[in-house]
Amino acid sequence: SNFAQRATVVRPEEPLRAGDIIWFAGSADAIVDLRKVPGLESTQKEVLEGVKENKFDRRLVQAVVAKQGPLVGKTPAEMHFRTKYGAAVIAVHRNGTRIQDYPGNIKLNSGDVLLLEAGPTFIARNTDNQRSFALISEVKDSQPPRLNKLKWALLITVIMLVFATIGPMIPSMADLNISNLFVLGLIASIVMVCAGIISQ
Repeated sequence: SNFAQRATVVRPEEPLRAGDIIWFAGSADAIVDLRKVPGLESTQKEVLEGVKENKFDRRLVQAVVAKQGPLVGKTPAEMHFRTKYGAAVIAVHRNGTRIQDYPGNIKLNSGDVLLLEAGPTFIARNTDNQRSFALISEVKDSQPPRLNKLKWALLITVIMLVFATIGPMIPSMADLNISNLFVLGLIASIVMVCAGIISQ
């Protein structure tokens, strides 16, 4: 809700406005679904943009702060976490409860669970390194959706349907059987894979 008019619980019929900030309570797996909703963006957008990994290669990762590690007693900001580890801290959970504060300002304790946005470099570098993190777990299917390529997928689909409709009326296409919906679907799929719109 807007800062000027805070609401503890948002009713289902409550209309959202541009600039509203929605506080979400739920599991890391549920955040995956939120990331796929068009029009929503993290309040920590600037922090996330500083992660030097391709946006579409990033994942959500849960990392447990190791005992007597370099993170204990320090804030992510003091540790220059994003620069040192190549990941952004999205939230901090302690004893099963999220700490309601800006993640960069939270003094970390051993056993704290950090929800991170990180790329493959972080995961590869820290999976076997127990000095900073006692445990690292990637959240399944948490890569950002490629919404920017949706319009191209729709355009290719429309072109495919146009060819399927007018193809039988054009003798040269009818002879080559290009107007067949299955053939057109196969061609469209190959084009989308080559363009990186969908994966193989």
